[in-house]
Amino acid sequence: MVDLSLDTGSDTRSRGASRDKILQAAAKEFAQRGLAGARVDRIASGAGVNKAMIYYHFSSKEGLYREVIKELIARRATALSGDIAGETDLAAVLRRALDFHAELLHRKPETVQIYLRELADPKSDTVESVARIIRESGLPDEFTKMLAAGMRSGAYRAVDVRQAVISFITMSIGYYLMSSVFSKVWQFTDEPAFIEERKKAIIDLFMNGVKAR
Repeated sequence: MVDLSLDTGSDTRSRGASRDKILQAAAKEFAQRGLAGARVDRIASGAGVNKAMIYYHFSSKEGLYREVIKELIARRATALSGDIAGETDLAAVLRRALDFHAELLHRKPETVQIYLRELADPKSDTVESVARIIRESGLPDEFTKMLAAGMRSGAYRAVDVRQAVISFITMSIGYYLMSSVFSKVWQFTDEPAFIEERKKAIIDLFMNGVKAR
């Protein structure tokens, strides 16, 4: 006798897999062509699904775009915030943040393409969305608390916390934004190894910059 009962677990996994494929294909399409130039039919083809499946999951192209931004940034930022909550070793927190940037910007290069495209558009609201994601993740607050605690204890000299955090982030993400230039100047033969060396160099520069003299 044939079992005609529904395997709801399998069906749920299948829908989840198709959603992930759509997000991956959409990230590439949006990175290459932006929101206005992206085509739902190309995204569907790249994901190996029909267009109806995209609208089922995301309602619209704009809804899909917002979800791509969340997938690329929000979930990783929230996870990082959870990892560093309560941490007292500033160098360890910096290392986790550097790993986060590498995952986001080196292993997911479409993030850089999408963000640079949005920065070039004066009407874009994505920049504000990204800023809100970062604020809501709690990361700026965690860095502020750690630096403030170090200053109170005398371990760190008095610094403008905002300037210190911005300097650290700029040192980290600046490389990924201009890696195509740097790689041609220094002709890297092993970029992953260079990135690991850079993480150590950034931590050294930052910690020496804030420690009490």
